[in-house]
Amino acid sequence: LRQGEAMDTIFISNLVVEAHIGVTAHERDSTQRLAIALELEVDLADAALSDSLRDTINYSVIKKEVEQIVYGSRCVLLEKLAHEIITLVLSYDKVFGVTVEISKLDVWKNAVPGVRLHRSVNS
Repeated sequence: LRQGEAMDTIFISNLVVEAHIGVTAHERDSTQRLAIALELEVDLADAALSDSLRDTINYSVIKKEVEQIVYGSRCVLLEKLAHEIITLVLSYDKVFGVTVEISKLDVWKNAVPGVRLHRSVNS
């Protein structure tokens, strides 16, 4: 992608998963519901012209891989889990950057805490 060219986005929103995560042993002993949102910065010009899956990122594959990371993880912090997801997504050649947002859905009744991390291939 050259300077000044448009960046396209593939996104997955509201991926709700169960995870063992948290600072305290009590948090990690049972699962917590997390909502994960991903935004992948990609160039979709070829896919838009070819109408071929080979010219894009298969978001079904990304979703499954993210679920595998979450279900296999024993991270303490959301920041670490987000980093692991970012590392996976940036391993795809077509991805130039990614934003990962993870929210803990059941911590409070009147608010939802979480983190949002953004990384690009140049950072």
